[in-house]
Amino acid sequence: MREVWLICSRCTYAWSTLVADEHARYDVDGTWRCDGCGVYAATVLEVRRLVDDESAWELEGLPAREPYMLESVEVAPRFLGREYELAELESALSEPGVRGVIIFGKSGVGKSELARQFVSQWGETFDGAFVVEGRPRGVAESLQGLLKTHGRRDALLVVEPSSPRGSWIDELERLADNGWRYIYTGVRDPMLLPPVKRLTLEPLNARQVATIVTGDTADDRSLAIAQRVIERLSDSPLLLNLAMEAALARRLALGQVLRYLEPATVDGVVDTTGEALSTGSPEFERIELAVRTSADELIALLARNPELMYQLEPRRFEEMVAEVLARMGFAVTLTQASRDGGVDVYAAKSDGVGSFLYLVDCKRYAPERHVGVRLVRQLYGVVEEQRATAGIIATTSFFTRDAQAFEESVKFRNNLKDYFGIRQWLEASHGGSEPAASA
Repeated sequence: MREVWLICSRCTYAWSTLVADEHARYDVDGTWRCDGCGVYAATVLEVRRLVDDESAWELEGLPAREPYMLESVEVAPRFLGREYELAELESALSEPGVRGVIIFGKSGVGKSELARQFVSQWGETFDGAFVVEGRPRGVAESLQGLLKTHGRRDALLVVEPSSPRGSWIDELERLADNGWRYIYTGVRDPMLLPPVKRLTLEPLNARQVATIVTGDTADDRSLAIAQRVIERLSDSPLLLNLAMEAALARRLALGQVLRYLEPATVDGVVDTTGEALSTGSPEFERIELAVRTSADELIALLARNPELMYQLEPRRFEEMVAEVLARMGFAVTLTQASRDGGVDVYAAKSDGVGSFLYLVDCKRYAPERHVGVRLVRQLYGVVEEQRATAGIIATTSFFTRDAQAFEESVKFRNNLKDYFGIRQWLEASHGGSEPAASA
């Protein structure tokens, strides 16, 4: 019998559960459903094994995810609205005698990015700068290696273990005793030895959101719109950050961002009392989505309320993307529902310039489940293998920063369509204008 301690990466709720010895996948992140918010986003902190009949438990090491150390830290090209917090971090680490800074905040709020931005901007003022992350045991081994290899020095270390407990704390304290300064990011206080500064990172506020999008000092109208954007995404700081990055990449005005996120009702759909049904209600979903809606009706419905895309079955989402591409003038072929090799839709077009073939991969993901660089690289490999013109990933979510950076490096061979991009497709398709496939 094992006692597994977990923490939710979405709502930070922590709890434990008992698992039988034959349960071989107890150490796999993402297979656990949070007892707090119900999302499959729980991360294993540690596992304790029952060692006798008196209910005594001993800590059992987890298979370590290989940690890595970075001396040249990659950061986002646009740092979103955290200039004040960055200055606070610089001030705290500049105080004489301070061993390190602990950055707290909800999962996805931007703790890691803040630390990496600091390394990028001030790392050269230290005698080396490193980032270590991963499982506690792997982090501890990496910290041991740093002290053995580099010894005493005024170096900077960003440490991001998956648990606030473990032997890595002792190794970090040894480094601090030898002149190293550190930045720790997490949702729990590991109780490191003083003097240590603590910085709480809050989600972006209305002024930060408005300034990010407008690039100017925000007026009252912009602040009001920004506040409504925040309210729409209040459950997920990570989703808010991703939405702001996507808005900048697509050069969307703040009003457009809000319009793409606002809920709506559909005229003519009412309950037995004659009241309009909310588009999020189970009754509405049974009426509008449980039936085989025609292509025209589906496009019109989703154009009015794109949030209903999250209620579609993945196969229905693929069919919707194929229909939109067909309305753009492509000849489309929908692959089989399984074993599609990473391609859901083939879209071909010929004109006076030549013939073009796009490979489309559709991901009907929840908004908090963003698409990572692995899937983008995978599609790029398929594009190369099949000698296609380009690949398109269409998702109801957003893309990670690494995915966006990879797209930029192969921008004529891969195109990423996030929630905003799909919404633009729907509006143009329903309104009769023809958007470009790579827009």
